[in-house]
Amino acid sequence: MPTFWNDSADIRRPQDLAWQTKISMNWKHDCAIELRPAITLDAVVGFEDLDWKLQEFIERIEPCGEGNPVPQFAAANTRVLGKRQVGKDGTHLKLTLKQGGKVFDAIAFRKGELYSTLPEFIDIAFKLERSDYWNTPSLELNISDIKEAGSIDKIG
Repeated sequence: MPTFWNDSADIRRPQDLAWQTKISMNWKHDCAIELRPAITLDAVVGFEDLDWKLQEFIERIEPCGEGNPVPQFAAANTRVLGKRQVGKDGTHLKLTLKQGGKVFDAIAFRKGELYSTLPEFIDIAFKLERSDYWNTPSLELNISDIKEAGSIDKIG
């Protein structure tokens, strides 16, 4: 049940991880299939759910690491209001996204190659992060994966 396939990851529901682990262990050395790491989603959210109260909760569960990963969210049908390539050789994407009445800045590391083909509406997997750029606190989305709108509906 692949969803959100790209160069780096595949998003699956948590109950699908056992299947992926079995495949990884059994086929790791015996198969030519390239297996990519999966992104485990904690919730599919709307931008209206993303606020400072949620960010403060995320900060309270720190420190995050292998045994306590940072929560990973997905949002469907987000509109791309702005996009630009950033970093050395345009390796990364800086986006302005809108869903409903809320707008967020987002960064997508190692996704610069999507710049010319990025559709107007996308589904995203991301981590919510605090940004203190120019000493002005704001919430930013750190995008893990991008797919054409409608991809989230295929999960499950």
